[in-house]
Amino acid sequence: MGARVWLREDEQYMPSTVSSCSGGVVVFTTDYGQVYTYKQNTLTRQKVHAMHPSSISGVEDMASLGDLHDGAIMHNLYLRYRQKKIYTYIGSILAAVNPYEPIPHLYDKPNVELYSRHHLGEVAPHIFAVANECYRSLWKRMENQCVLI
Repeated sequence: MGARVWLREDEQYMPSTVSSCSGGVVVFTTDYGQVYTYKQNTLTRQKVHAMHPSSISGVEDMASLGDLHDGAIMHNLYLRYRQKKIYTYIGSILAAVNPYEPIPHLYDKPNVELYSRHHLGEVAPHIFAVANECYRSLWKRMENQCVLI
């Protein structure tokens, strides 16, 4: 009991916890409050599998996720969004989630200075890191740069 798993329901992976397992019946509770009950002998690896520890607390760079499927990606973005961390890397790609509210100090001068002194991936994900990397590459390679938004 208490094990963290991915439960596949309606073509999507849902982060869940094993609530009980007795009498050949397993009960799962999703992070969204839904409860699913299955006979233990009907569960397959396609239906339920263990959640990698990296998916439990979330990561800054989704390239380091131990579970790499749409459910893990969405769950990671959701965990970071709840912590007001709207930027997440996928390798050198930056994913941004609209916070629908101002986030104090996200774009202030100390952040500009912080990201100007570090390379991509050295500090938390941020649009300033991508901008700084483009700027550095421009001077280093003396070639045109392209940023997709």
